[in-house]
Amino acid sequence: MGKEDDLFKAVKQNDYYKLQKTLFADRSHPSKKKDRPNNQANVIALHSNGVNTDERRRPNVNVDCHEAGTGYTPLILAVLNQLKEISQLLLASFADPNEQDFKG
Repeated sequence: MGKEDDLFKAVKQNDYYKLQKTLFADRSHPSKKKDRPNNQANVIALHSNGVNTDERRRPNVNVDCHEAGTGYTPLILAVLNQLKEISQLLLASFADPNEQDFKG
């Protein structure tokens, strides 16, 4: 499982930086001119869930993977542990809030 294991570990440790690194590990640094955000877009637009729309990127790992045994997804685990920032990052990374554990 590799990356998925790292994903669950970051959520369980409430480690926002490690989670972000796991989600986007293989992305190039935005040092290239084409990767830099538009300077005119300095206004932060928020989704209804409070996530910056500029941060909505597809991750390099399956954010809807299920933990062996419980069937929890990283988002379910974050919500159960009341980890607001972690939950927001997962939602911004296209985690499916309708995904269910093994019990439904």
